[in-house]
Amino acid sequence: MRQKMKGGSTFPMPLKIVIVLLLIAAATGFCLSPWGQAVDRFVYDFYFLLRGDLETPREIVVAAIDEASFEAVGRQWPWPRSLHARLLDELRRAGARVVALDIIFAEPSTPREDNLFAAAIARYPGVVLACDISVVDDQSYAQESIISPLPLLPGKDTAVGYTNLPLDPDGFVRRFELARSGLDAFPLLAARKYQGAAGSASGEAPGSQSVTPPATPREEAMNINYYGPARTIRTVSYYQALDPERYLPGDFFRDKIVFVGLSINTGFDSKTRKADHYPVPFTRWGKSAMAGVEILANIAANILHRNAVRLCPPGWYLPWSLLISLLAGLVFIRLKPLRGVLVLAAITAVILGAAFLLFFNGSFYIPVIFFLLPLIACYLTSPFFHYWEAWQERNFIRKTFATYLSPPVVNRLLANPELLKLGGKTTEATVMFLDLAGFTSFSERITPEELIDLLNRNLSELSEVIFKWEGMVDKYIGDAIMAVWGTPVHQDDHALRACRAACEMRKVMAVLSERERQTTGIDLKARIGINTGFVVAGNVGGKRHFNYTVLGNEVNLASRLEGVNKVYHTDIIIGENTAALVREAFELREIDVIRVVGKTEPVKIYELLCPKGEIDARTAQLRAHFQEGIEKYRQRRWEEARICFAAGLEVDDDEPCRIFVDRCREAEEQPPPYDWDGVYRVKTK
Repeated sequence: MRQKMKGGSTFPMPLKIVIVLLLIAAATGFCLSPWGQAVDRFVYDFYFLLRGDLETPREIVVAAIDEASFEAVGRQWPWPRSLHARLLDELRRAGARVVALDIIFAEPSTPREDNLFAAAIARYPGVVLACDISVVDDQSYAQESIISPLPLLPGKDTAVGYTNLPLDPDGFVRRFELARSGLDAFPLLAARKYQGAAGSASGEAPGSQSVTPPATPREEAMNINYYGPARTIRTVSYYQALDPERYLPGDFFRDKIVFVGLSINTGFDSKTRKADHYPVPFTRWGKSAMAGVEILANIAANILHRNAVRLCPPGWYLPWSLLISLLAGLVFIRLKPLRGVLVLAAITAVILGAAFLLFFNGSFYIPVIFFLLPLIACYLTSPFFHYWEAWQERNFIRKTFATYLSPPVVNRLLANPELLKLGGKTTEATVMFLDLAGFTSFSERITPEELIDLLNRNLSELSEVIFKWEGMVDKYIGDAIMAVWGTPVHQDDHALRACRAACEMRKVMAVLSERERQTTGIDLKARIGINTGFVVAGNVGGKRHFNYTVLGNEVNLASRLEGVNKVYHTDIIIGENTAALVREAFELREIDVIRVVGKTEPVKIYELLCPKGEIDARTAQLRAHFQEGIEKYRQRRWEEARICFAAGLEVDDDEPCRIFVDRCREAEEQPPPYDWDGVYRVKTK
């Protein structure tokens, strides 16, 4: 079992607790900020969407001055006040207890019209008129004035209340003040009159038994509990209310509060704060804005039924949110991120479920962001501390092993620290050995410092080619490089990658050689041997010092193939396993069948010429002569084979052709035994 590696510094528990406290404070501060309040308003509106519509209050009806009414009346606004007088008389005859006119009659019309309207109001004690509190807030002064109805209009029993709807910062209407500047609110007065009329009536109104007198302390504000989106309150057109016997069922208005006001589709002006329609919580979810008169009707219904939304006081939810967040934070810093998120989900589900039930059943709103945001902030400590400690472990591995392991191996260790154990596994890979030719000779001509500098600058550039083709530099052995493809990261095309790297290294070597000739006078060449097969890959060494490497016969063969280049004066030799995997992508030349030192089985070797399709005409012709010659050579047709190899020498000064010309002459002079298998034994490494 892998032991957790300790490296670097970790957060002590006291510091973790301090960080949790700071996060709770920061999250709570955000909740109290304007941005946090905006989030809270969004959640508040979302609760209305989840709750849906309430049962429509039976005591209230809206008579809307809408487009249909304008068409029926056939007059522009303002309408004659005698028309409103007629409406009052019709509603009084229809049995309406209260008529609340959400229209400000501040300017006189004609004496006749005003007198007719005043007389109708005097005949009807259940009338409530509207006034408006106008505020001029300039840079140098603030002035508040009340725009009231004409003194002529209110009767002895007429109530006058303000209709101003306060707007939240986002322009929505969610709350309402029941008293302001010494005045009572319009819907509050309507509810009072309704209750007063009910108390003085000989019988109770249908459905009014559950209604209790409203509480009306001065300067009290309320959050409006909307029964639903626009037109949820029963609404009829003004013209229908003028002739209820014709347009409406019998007793439609009996024992009702009738709110009368504009309801035409005009937009809201946030600067003047005047409108016919206002956005309400349901508006956020695709519903239309609500007429101001219907908002006032919702408020009156809340007062009558005592079901306005109650807000949980900060003195209650703040201590609880801080306590829950602190306890949860102490749990999170001990848990892994996945377990932490499960705990967070469970706590969040309980909080949201309880808050929604309270809102749904008791119209009681708890600002859940004061619970959720600190909880989320505390949860973030779990992945932070977890990944910090993981980073510390990765950093320890990188610093400890990067000095003597290649970057690909270090990256593999970072992703899989369990590889830091002794042992290995068998896998197929392609191994390359590269050696700088003539190292001994040119090392005697320069100082040791110059020699190290020469090796570093040339092996570095050759190593970059290996990294480019995603190989692993296993080790540097003096002037040689051992590289591997296919492990520790699996690669299906490991042989192709190794051969592509070898071809590119040949080009790079030509540039490096020219540079060295011009600067140091040294003719630098490289020999490369490549072999593919099953190897044992893993960490080799002791518990305190080990190296990731590959071992096995196929690795030894790759090393031998590098040395075989010295025999045939070639630069890249690959084994037959590699050739079988890359022959469709590269131009190859079969060189010989050999038996290397330390191996009993013969192996067919190939020269790696170039990528497929890039071979030049001379090389192709040389390969053709050589291939024909090697076939006849193995058939013991020595003279014909020698002629083919000689033809190759005429194309180019090719050392393998010269070697086989000499072999053919020797075989002609002294034929090999009958059981000769054509295998050449390489006597040197």
